[in-house]
Amino acid sequence: MTKRETLNYLKETYEGDSIVVEFANHELELLDKKNSNRSNKNSEEDTKITDMIVEALGNMTTNEKSMFTITEILGYTTLKDYVCENGKALSNSKVTALVRKDIESVNPRIVNVKTGKVSTYGLV
Repeated sequence: MTKRETLNYLKETYEGDSIVVEFANHELELLDKKNSNRSNKNSEEDTKITDMIVEALGNMTTNEKSMFTITEILGYTTLKDYVCENGKALSNSKVTALVRKDIESVNPRIVNVKTGKVSTYGLV
């Protein structure tokens, strides 16, 4: 049972006790505030990184090669600079998750082609 479920249960069970209901409502407000701050921060940063990935794919694309592995994308200069500036390391799994999120979005900018066990990515 999560904290939110427990607080809702307390509100329902102790409807007549204003102190318990007030406490539960306050705690639920704090949970909502905490969750909204966390998701906004992460989504803004994820959007920025995804835009950088799309830009990197555009700059890397040539007539000979238009599909790249995650490792090749991570090796691009813009993404290397991002890692150095922020002190955070972008991992293959983080970039893969962001690319997949873009692919599954309503207006995807990235396409995935799987050849055997190797996935390559390019612009739509």
